[in-house]
Amino acid sequence: MTYRTRLNASLVCRQWHRLAFTTKFLQQTQLTLEIRQSQCLADAVAILQHSERSYRQLKLIYQGNTQQSLVALTELLETVRGIRELDLLFFFYCFREKLNIVIAEVLAECGCLESFTIGIRGRLMSWIGENRPVATAAVVDLEKEAPRFPALKSLVIKRNPDLLHPRFYEISQSLHSPTFYVPPEPEMLPNLRHLTMNCETAAQLRLFAHCAERLESAAIVSFDGQGRFVEPFLELRLPQVQSLILPGFRRSDTAKLCQFLKVLRRVTVLQMEQVLIDSEVIETLFENCSTLKQLVLYMEYLPAGCFRNIARLEKLEKLRLVGKVQNGWVNHEDYFLGAVGGQLRLNSLTISHFVFTSGDFATSIASVFVNLQELRIQDCRAKNNIIGPIAEGLWFLRSLEYNKVTHGGVRPMWPPFLNRVKLVNCAWASGDFLNKLLEQCPRLKRMSLSACGASREAVQRVTEAATARGCVVERTMNMCHSEKQKLRN
Repeated sequence: MTYRTRLNASLVCRQWHRLAFTTKFLQQTQLTLEIRQSQCLADAVAILQHSERSYRQLKLIYQGNTQQSLVALTELLETVRGIRELDLLFFFYCFREKLNIVIAEVLAECGCLESFTIGIRGRLMSWIGENRPVATAAVVDLEKEAPRFPALKSLVIKRNPDLLHPRFYEISQSLHSPTFYVPPEPEMLPNLRHLTMNCETAAQLRLFAHCAERLESAAIVSFDGQGRFVEPFLELRLPQVQSLILPGFRRSDTAKLCQFLKVLRRVTVLQMEQVLIDSEVIETLFENCSTLKQLVLYMEYLPAGCFRNIARLEKLEKLRLVGKVQNGWVNHEDYFLGAVGGQLRLNSLTISHFVFTSGDFATSIASVFVNLQELRIQDCRAKNNIIGPIAEGLWFLRSLEYNKVTHGGVRPMWPPFLNRVKLVNCAWASGDFLNKLLEQCPRLKRMSLSACGASREAVQRVTEAATARGCVVERTMNMCHSEKQKLRN
């Protein structure tokens, strides 16, 4: 057998005969292990010890909560040699200090590690208080020289609580009860270039500040609830950063944000999906961030015409406008009112969480972005038909996505040059709409259908007709609410 070096081996570690067979001939692969029991962890160590293979990428999904299992986890990582990219996802209750020790040992054993990602699903507790037992305290050798990891260039620390599951309920945050992992000391990571992490503690802010001058990409998962570290972070200077993701924070920091953006002379990707901004922030972006290629903005408080100077962003390729982040919609204004047409590079536009009062927005977009190829409408409502205006005004589109879109018209029209269409949770997408799609779009190459208004029989007929002409169809059998009601009746 001959396998490509990029082959992924994803296994649930209850089928160890398959893993043993796989490890005999897979080299330089990405290995994904999902380990649910301590015995499975021991079996994995035994098998990988005899594989004598190096794995460039390792993703480990682990469920366990005993001290012995954490020790076995470090033994597993010692066994797998040559790891360059390590992704750990933990599903368990864990004491923060204990996890710190494990991660320190992991880094010590993976000397050539270049990228490290860690995620937590579950309650990350902390030994806090004067009465904590001495036996449970983390022992630190102060005389031992702190290890350095010069090869580590990327660090991602994520907290992903599953709030819908009571077992994984995240304990509330407070100043006296931090719930997240303390990052490594800045001196340990002299060559860090990419950092994704919360900014909720002084230690986390210190790591961002220490690496600020050399960071090429930075992503803040969240700030603390009191907003204590928002202003200190915005006072940092990131002259080399090319990709920046900011979470939501209070609107009173707008002035600090403007000063912060003026230094981002090399940024190409900027995401502020939950950041409340005003026209002043937009003008600062247009004046100082001319290198932007991808931009995500929160539009709830922005007026019509705020993008009239968007032509200054000559390199902009992808733009996403978010109307409202949580539960609700915002009336879509003519944000491009007064803008000069001819934004040649922009080819992808995503609009989400808006209410369209008319179809005029399509005409406005078409007059500015003459080379737009991809349009995504996500979680939007329309008081009038928007399907027709998009087909007429944006007839040059190549890719179109409607995701959870409601509208009040029945005009089955499609841009004629489409080669890709995706429909998700669209009750108006009846069999007639899908038939018109095939008739009006002869170049269609890929179609994705999920929870549409068409019956199963209609979807099956459309799938067969599309497949016969060389179109790839991806579909799920779940139906929209209206179609389910028909079956019940």
